[in-house]
Amino acid sequence: MISIKDNANIVLRGSWNLSILNPTWFAKEFPELNIGKEIAVEMELNTQALRFTVQNIIINPNLDRLIFFSTTDDAKNYESVEKLAVDTVKKLPHTPIRGIGHNISYIVDGNFELFESEELDKHEEFYKAAAKTIALNSQEIKHSLAYENFMLNLTYNINRQKNFVSFNFHYEVKSSEKIEEYLKDFRKNIEYSKTLYDKLLKK
Repeated sequence: MISIKDNANIVLRGSWNLSILNPTWFAKEFPELNIGKEIAVEMELNTQALRFTVQNIIINPNLDRLIFFSTTDDAKNYESVEKLAVDTVKKLPHTPIRGIGHNISYIVDGNFELFESEELDKHEEFYKAAAKTIALNSQEIKHSLAYENFMLNLTYNINRQKNFVSFNFHYEVKSSEKIEEYLKDFRKNIEYSKTLYDKLLKK
């Protein structure tokens, strides 16, 4: 059983108007979400970024990115996240969007095919001698893989307690006509990440 570490999400990198993207706007534009008047909203004081939850979807508008998180590892909810992202872009057609990301992270049940957890012991001995440290707790290794329409950035976290692997599917938006297509890759990329995850682990 694959364990999701963090909420899978869609990131739209661009220039967003935070005076528009609030619960009131989403309630008006998406009546099917049944957003009530009493909705908890978190705000970052320095950035004015908002964060609120609607129908198992966390909506997180920032000045330079808009993020939709799925609060459940559920195919139907992933479809809802994908649809909300697509429909939001359609309702704000003049918002400049520069990039799109799909992010999924997993707790690793086992060892990586490419890396041994025992490497931490080897590196720890070096740092104890060279830097007078007490312990080496973890290391991150990043790989960037090129595909036709996107880059897949893989981050391996080798840890003393649990290992993790994160998938970032990154699309550069050079044509607004491609935005909907890239957003609709979300569910496909989640399934692909699960397939690749299985190949990353030792049998």
